[in-house]
Amino acid sequence: MELYSRIIGPVDAAPVVVIHGLFGASDNLMALGRALSERYYVHIVDVRNHGQSPHSEKMSYACMAEDVHEYLVKHSLSRVSLIGHSMGGKIAMKFTSRFPDLVEHLIVADIAPVSYSSHHRAIFSAFDALDLGKIRSRSDAMAVFNDYIEEPAVSQFLLKSLVKVPGKGFIWRFNLEAIRSNYHLIIGDDTGDFVFNGKVLFISGDESDYVLSEYRERILSLFPRARSKRIQGAGHWLHAQKPSVFNKLCISFLDE
Repeated sequence: MELYSRIIGPVDAAPVVVIHGLFGASDNLMALGRALSERYYVHIVDVRNHGQSPHSEKMSYACMAEDVHEYLVKHSLSRVSLIGHSMGGKIAMKFTSRFPDLVEHLIVADIAPVSYSSHHRAIFSAFDALDLGKIRSRSDAMAVFNDYIEEPAVSQFLLKSLVKVPGKGFIWRFNLEAIRSNYHLIIGDDTGDFVFNGKVLFISGDESDYVLSEYRERILSLFPRARSKRIQGAGHWLHAQKPSVFNKLCISFLDE
């Protein structure tokens, strides 16, 4: 699958591929991309069923890792550093398990190679309650979402993917039905068992419950050289909540 991307930075610099999380898109990570682009050749991709990339009924991590591999081949990127947030981190880990020789650095943001229970019940309830044929603005949608989602910032993030198309009204840029039907795969653990001895950094928010201390043994079994950093005052959306700290950690690690 040919992924859409935003490419910034000097072409002759070391390449970095940035992968967003569930319900996101490449434009969510442009602040990181701009910070990296001062010294790296940055490719921020839209994964399948998100942003401006094609839609598909399939959404396994194997498929999404292969999409990234096809992207590298198309853009003649022989060895890259990967940064993935949440679902994007799982895609990056799956890619690393299949193509370890293509990975220079791996940065995984607020996710672990484990299975999760649903963190998105309220979000799916909000989607179900929203009638796209009746709303006239994003404000109308926000009013519906506020009845189901406690954090306004989460609603605002989701509604960035709500766009108005002439003659069609409002639509979601992401493929909601494919995400829903593959959700059990998305929250599952398809990383597999392997050993990657390269440079790996796990960054988590200290107010997030996505990377718990009991996951450390699993992480080190796959990534023996993995280091970890926790950002104070940040939750799951650490790159948006503490962007300067997150960007600095990424750049410092990539510079090694």
